[in-house]
Amino acid sequence: MAEPTLAEKKAQLEADVQALGVTPVWVRAREREGSGGGQPRGLGETSRPLVLPWSTLYPLLLRAGEVITMGEDAFRRAFGGYQIVMPEERAVAHRHSFSAVRFAVLGDGLGYTTSNGEQMFMEPGDFMVQPSMCWHDHGNLGQEPVVWMDFLDIDLLLPLETGMSEGWPNDDIQPVTHKEGFYGDLYGNVRPARLIGAQLNSIADSPPMTYKWRDTLPMLERMAADGEHDPYDGVLLEYANPVTGGPTLPTMRARIQLLAPGEETLAHRHTGFVRYNCVQGEGVTTLDLEDTTELEWGLRDIFRVPSWRWHRHKNLSKTEPAILFSIGYSPMAETLGLYREEAAPAGA
Repeated sequence: MAEPTLAEKKAQLEADVQALGVTPVWVRAREREGSGGGQPRGLGETSRPLVLPWSTLYPLLLRAGEVITMGEDAFRRAFGGYQIVMPEERAVAHRHSFSAVRFAVLGDGLGYTTSNGEQMFMEPGDFMVQPSMCWHDHGNLGQEPVVWMDFLDIDLLLPLETGMSEGWPNDDIQPVTHKEGFYGDLYGNVRPARLIGAQLNSIADSPPMTYKWRDTLPMLERMAADGEHDPYDGVLLEYANPVTGGPTLPTMRARIQLLAPGEETLAHRHTGFVRYNCVQGEGVTTLDLEDTTELEWGLRDIFRVPSWRWHRHKNLSKTEPAILFSIGYSPMAETLGLYREEAAPAGA
């Protein structure tokens, strides 16, 4: 039997990914170009509950690393919420009107994103923010694949016809002009006087930031030890915008939560879908109060809770906490006065 051609391998990979109920980013871009552009993902994909197991996604990501060439075939290898950068690989610098966030899940600490001149290295659990029109490029200086959870507000902005992008001059990488930690220091608790009381007039006013896992995990554990507890989400922390102290970005809210061993939260629902990533442990999220649907999740799995569906989480371990990262569009809904949240009736 003849070895499949590269084109056949690409076609089979795309078919296998779409069989999971998701569309590769490069296929979506190709479809937008074919239809004249400007078409968002649409309600169909975000209105369905979905679990994407890491055990299924990772082999497909590795296949993408083998057959999808960065730049030639795809601007980025991403599907199902994950993006992969192979060893010693890099993408050219670019910027766009869409804000992007990254949550690192796999790597040896040598993968990076350079954001407006700061080279930000990522370790598993690190969370990175590139606001609108932030120059950024990705690279992997190590010998192991780097994978992160990828999320952009593109579906919000495309219908407004505000989408635009541009590449760095001569299709090159941007120079590193700031030491690592520059933006974190600039917008820390002690900051330049000129930034005190600064107003966020646009998404582009948000600085690029890295929230390190080595800082996040101790805060989760400290809050758990101090009895910090949300009945619907366990220990719930939010990645605050350093300018406003509010949501991560005007369009997106990122959170991290810890469920104690054996904990089962109360049910609630809210407008807007939420995408989750399991950082630690295993559990189940139950949708609806009757005729329920169970979304079982484990380490590095991604799952999605659709808008306005009752849901509650349960940590299946009796001895270890479970940790979930989540991202959604609720700040935009709040700005428009369209966000709603409701607790389930007692005993439900």
